[in-house]
Amino acid sequence: MIGCMELDLIQGQPPCPPSPGNVIFMGCMPRNVIIMGCMPGNIIIMGCMPGDIIIMGCMPGKIIIMGCMPGDIIIMGCMPGNIIIMECMPGNIIIMECMPGDIVIMECMSENIIMMRCMPGNIIMMRCMPGNIIIMGCMPGNIIMMRCMPGNIIMMRCMPGNIIIMGCMPGDTIIMGCMSENIIIMGCMPGDIVIMECMSVNIIIMGCMPGNIIIMECMPGDTIMMGCMPGNIIIMGCMPGDTIMMRCMPGDIIIMGCMPGNIVIMECMSGNIIIMG
Repeated sequence: MIGCMELDLIQGQPPCPPSPGNVIFMGCMPRNVIIMGCMPGNIIIMGCMPGDIIIMGCMPGKIIIMGCMPGDIIIMGCMPGNIIIMECMPGNIIIMECMPGDIVIMECMSENIIMMRCMPGNIIMMRCMPGNIIIMGCMPGNIIMMRCMPGNIIMMRCMPGNIIIMGCMPGDTIIMGCMSENIIIMGCMPGDIVIMECMSVNIIIMGCMPGNIIIMECMPGDTIMMGCMPGNIIIMGCMPGDTIMMRCMPGDIIIMGCMPGNIVIMECMSGNIIIMG
């Protein structure tokens, strides 16, 4: 166990000599500044106290287990094939860039700011409590499983070939811009605001609870399956060749503009307002 005193500065040696295969246990007291550059094959177990600043650049093949306390700032750039398990308390700022083949398991409490950019082939599992701001940009071939509690703001931009499974609680704001060939499975709770712009050949499966606002612009060849509860507002613009299967409950407002060659299957309950061009 390496203990860090207040305001210590660790720069590579120790606790991380430039050789592969190290096992590092680090427990830090408040207000540390930690700069760590590690070689392949290390196992790093890090528990930090409030107010730490952690700058980490890692090579391939590491296992990183990190628990963070309130007010930590984490800047992490990792090479391919890392496994990252992170649990964060309120008030952290996390800036993470991941390379292909990383596995990221993240559980965050409220009021964190998370900025994440991932390259192809990552698996990301994220569970967030209320009040987080999440900014995520992903390259092709990622698998993202995200479950968020109320009051999160999620901004996501994805390249082709991602699989996104998202479950959101009331009051989330989701802004998503996706390129072609993504699979998006989304379940939204009451009062969510969803703004989605997708490029061609996406598969979108969406189930919404009462009181959602959904603004969706789709490109040619998308498949959209949507089931909504009462009182939703849906604004949808579709391009040629889209397939839309929609089931609406009472009081939904649907504004839909479609291009030639769409297949629209719509089942609506009483009290809907439908404007279709």
